[in-house]
Amino acid sequence: MMSERNIVAISLADASEMEDRSRDNAPEGENLGADFWKSARVHYPEGSKEQRKND
Repeated sequence: MMSERNIVAISLADASEMEDRSRDNAPEGENLGADFWKSARVHYPEGSKEQRKND
């Protein structure tokens, strides 16, 4: 767990210039199956964007 938050907003151009930090050897996740996706629900954050930024 991270001890301090490191969340920043950047432009698409800046993101395109960043180093790719993905792993070629990352393991595949388990197959959750069709039933999982049929019952999946979207959960939106509560409060305004400004409130979440200060949490």
